Amino acid sequence: MRNWILAMVAVLTTTTVRAEFEKVELDFGGKALTGSVRSFDPLTAEFSDFQDGVFTRMLWADQGSGFQQIYNNQTGLVGTVGDFGEDTGDFDIAGNDQGDLFFVHRLKTDLGNRGEGIIVRLGESGFEEFVPPATQRLGGGANSKFYYAFPAVAGNGTVAMLGYDDRFPHFVLRVDDSSIEIIAQESVTPVPNGGGMFSRFGTDLQISSDGSVIVFRGERTDGQSGLYRWTAEGLSTVAESAMNVPDRAATLGNFFDSSIEPFMRNDGAIFMFKHASFLVRYQDGNLETLLAEGDMVEGQPVQQLSNVQHAPNGDIFAQGVRGFMRYRDGAWENFRLLDGSETADGKRLSGAYRVGPMGVYFNGSVFIREELRSEASLYLHPYDSDELIKVLDFDAETFGDASGGVPRRIVGDHVLFANQTGEYIGTVEDLSRDVDAGGAPSPGPGPQPEPVLSVFETVLAALPEAVRGANDDADGDGISNLIEFILGLPLDVASSISNGFEANVQVGADLGLEGDTNQYLTVHLRKRSLHEGITVRVLVSASLDGLAVDGQAAIEVGAAAVDGEFESQLYRSEFSIDTASNAFIGLVVEYNP
Repeated sequence: MRNWILAMVAVLTTTTVRAEFEKVELDFGGKALTGSVRSFDPLTAEFSDFQDGVFTRMLWADQGSGFQQIYNNQTGLVGTVGDFGEDTGDFDIAGNDQGDLFFVHRLKTDLGNRGEGIIVRLGESGFEEFVPPATQRLGGGANSKFYYAFPAVAGNGTVAMLGYDDRFPHFVLRVDDSSIEIIAQESVTPVPNGGGMFSRFGTDLQISSDGSVIVFRGERTDGQSGLYRWTAEGLSTVAESAMNVPDRAATLGNFFDSSIEPFMRNDGAIFMFKHASFLVRYQDGNLETLLAEGDMVEGQPVQQLSNVQHAPNGDIFAQGVRGFMRYRDGAWENFRLLDGSETADGKRLSGAYRVGPMGVYFNGSVFIREELRSEASLYLHPYDSDELIKVLDFDAETFGDASGGVPRRIVGDHVLFANQTGEYIGTVEDLSRDVDAGGAPSPGPGPQPEPVLSVFETVLAALPEAVRGANDDADGDGISNLIEFILGLPLDVASSISNGFEANVQVGADLGLEGDTNQYLTVHLRKRSLHEGITVRVLVSASLDGLAVDGQAAIEVGAAAVDGEFESQLYRSEFSIDTASNAFIGLVVEYNP
């Protein structure tokens, strides 16, 4: 029997870190797995691995007594989770700041591309049923089966999610502990203000903290798309693709384009950010352009608008080529310019930043050419001060990796760091306790070349904040953002990896080996041309574990075919697989920002 693996990223080893930071990892059968935090309270992390050539997703939760496995997509719900059966299937998960964690288990059935979902809530004693399967409520009849997917959770525990029974989402649902309500249905619900019926819905639902407002993307039967708002009074239109950007000549554009990122704030305002183009606010029924490329901020034009974030104090931050801008009291100002080595210890600030309860955190680094290594630190710019204070050195003692870390999420007292070795959890106190001993601000040596986001960073910046990491999976299809980018697959729409990575077995004579009748494992790879910081390798091994450890480089067959920024190349194993019991060919993608 011959097997092959379609994609993987090299597994990283365990490291020792400072006591106040806990690495989210799992020793699973003697193998260290790196997890992705999904909820802080309870602490829940998702781990994934190839086991016997099968992609396995596991969910573990720590409710005070250590990590316990609560789900495995090969065995179903496990542990102290109640009796919900052991049918295998995929899953979605979402939580809120109050500690509610909701789990949507999509069961597989024998009805082809159909299934039924179970919605449960994780409590102190395990999973409990949130609402019973409500198939008949969805209008499909007693024999219909439906998936539930892509939940978003309000602070009061109300859930917004999608329901569908075939290829596209057919329903936008509002779910509480006693009922499931359809708020929009494909081919049934009229679009507000005309335009026929809804024809499909987007997967990035948003719900207000009290559950009274739900915002979703929809497409109309006439082809237009838009952003729509539900309240108890009914549906209303926030914005649609044919509308003009307020006070600008351009239209808003396709709302299913991943470059448009909607965000609803607790004060009821809805923001629409289109990467590099504009930031529009909807409030009290009115649209207003807050910032657009070409606008002037303190005498300088805005260029390459990106990475919009909302601070707890109500400030809005956006990044441009020159640096970071802040919107406060109805006006924009330069918050911090990227004008060279701005730190007291000679480090240059990067484009990565994160708003927190005390201010904005920036990464800074310097490359020491004599030693061929980098040093990186984390700095705090308080909201109401011009200081730049160093709060943490990213050295081997901190995360076991001197290349630094990025604060990915700050929730309550918890801060989540991420770097190439994994994710680390600390507290905000750990970042602020050394503030008084931090470095003083420095104006730096003067203007330097302005930084420009890489293509990959630009693509990541257009994703929702929670799934913006290279190893995150924004569309939940089991393929990381990094691999989807390299293969040219959409990062926010579920895809099959075979779209860009097709494995096969071919005879040597067909591969340019004259007279060779042996069989070789091959793969046809269509990938983006190499980008700065990204390394792509195709490896072959007789064992799965050996693929990332000592796999042989696959041999290129013929010349690569170039198609714009993509190139297609056929690869083959160096050895014949006629006598091999197993053969694995893998795509190893590494990102070193």
